[in-house]
Amino acid sequence: MRGFSIGIDFGTETGRVLVVDMNGKIAGTSVVPYKHGVITEKLPINDALNLPKDYALQHPNDYIEIYDKVFQTPYVLLMYPKKIL
Repeated sequence: MRGFSIGIDFGTETGRVLVVDMNGKIAGTSVVPYKHGVITEKLPINDALNLPKDYALQHPNDYIEIYDKVFQTPYVLLMYPKKIL
């Protein structure tokens, strides 16, 4: 069985995943846009609360969805090693 190292980056607009094998070769990558987008005006739970200027927040469930994708990535690479996610 091949070993992998997984890197996750939570950016402003997307979550990015990088899977590298133990020899340093990139085995797969994935860029996933946040389902809820970037929150810049009001919090989803409090429409009356305006965010300060230049704020860019993400919905917490978007992080969970990225992790779901991350844990699917090594399985897909093992089953379909030529597939780029």
